[in-house]
Amino acid sequence: MESKGYRVMAVAPVPFFEDRGTPIRLYEIVRSLQRLGTTTDIYTYHLGRDVPGMNIVRMPNIPWYKRTSAGANYHKLYLDLILSMKALPAHIGSNYDVIHAWLHEGVVISMPMRILKRRPIVFDAQGSLTGEMTAHGFVTSGSFKMRLWKRMEGFIDKRTDAIISSSTENAKKIQKMFGVEKEKIHVVCDGVDIERFKPARPKPELFRTIGLPRDKKIVVYTGILHTHQGIDIMLEALQKICEETKDVHFLVVGFPNVEHYRSMARRLDIGGSVTFTGKVDYKTIQDYLNLGDMAISAKILKSGEGNEKIYTYMASGLPTVVFDYHVNREALGNLGIYAKPENPHSLAKAILDNIFDGKKCTKISEQLRKKAIKDHSWDRVANKVTEVYRTVSE
Repeated sequence: MESKGYRVMAVAPVPFFEDRGTPIRLYEIVRSLQRLGTTTDIYTYHLGRDVPGMNIVRMPNIPWYKRTSAGANYHKLYLDLILSMKALPAHIGSNYDVIHAWLHEGVVISMPMRILKRRPIVFDAQGSLTGEMTAHGFVTSGSFKMRLWKRMEGFIDKRTDAIISSSTENAKKIQKMFGVEKEKIHVVCDGVDIERFKPARPKPELFRTIGLPRDKKIVVYTGILHTHQGIDIMLEALQKICEETKDVHFLVVGFPNVEHYRSMARRLDIGGSVTFTGKVDYKTIQDYLNLGDMAISAKILKSGEGNEKIYTYMASGLPTVVFDYHVNREALGNLGIYAKPENPHSLAKAILDNIFDGKKCTKISEQLRKKAIKDHSWDRVANKVTEVYRTVSE
């Protein structure tokens, strides 16, 4: 696509950069947009790492707030107010073409800018606001607080000029639940850096460093360690697997709650069959993926959000076991290995039925890599985002 040269203000009320979902999507999209001639200023929290080549504008430091993991909390109310006080004057004194708001909080921060300078808001909707709140235990499903936040979610969605949804499922929910016009919603699934993530021989020293066995089949997970990511179910599935064979080992790469899940593994008597690495730099994730024979994501996808990690699995050529949700099928198609949602028995069976079939896994691996290159590069994603910018800027 021909470079459009848009100037974009990204309002991102998250720690940036951090080695997890939304910050990774933001980083990769901005990096790919730069190659198309678009410049982006990222207005974000005080937390996170600086990234060479990106203009990151941080709000003032809040010394007592150090949380970098995902999830709703009441601190974000005043954090977002402080971020808005940083972003609003900058927007008034600049000439941005588009405001790219990340998460629902980003839209709220951006609303005054839209009014004052009539700049369009493109909302990058990672999922449902109330769905995330429920998943993280911030509200209870069906409660008065839940209904109140749901009304707020609909109000926010309708105050945008375009919505980028990371899955078709989420796009349908936004349209059906909140009455947003279909024409405003654009499905732009997650992508993957196909040069960074690609099959390669594992590094022998990494096996030694993390104490990973060389004589077992390795199932690798990367990402946040939390109930909504299905980590509890995943460990229960490993317990079922260990009852059948001792030749499967899980490699769990991620944070937080590492000690919690180590303790759970010991309670389930599978402590010797799972290795937890803790937090790993995004730039080195591929080294850990190369240790695996198969990848897994047991994420519970009830609110329609995307499942970014499976794109890195695909590009790495790893046969991937997931729950049978529409979001996962949208990404993997008939190349996924599917289990019944939230069912540890089915998850264990899906792994055992496939991991020892070398011929089948090799074939899937090759096809997944080709699909990632063809359909899911970040450059392809950036082209779609640029088209959304064009639509709202006309």
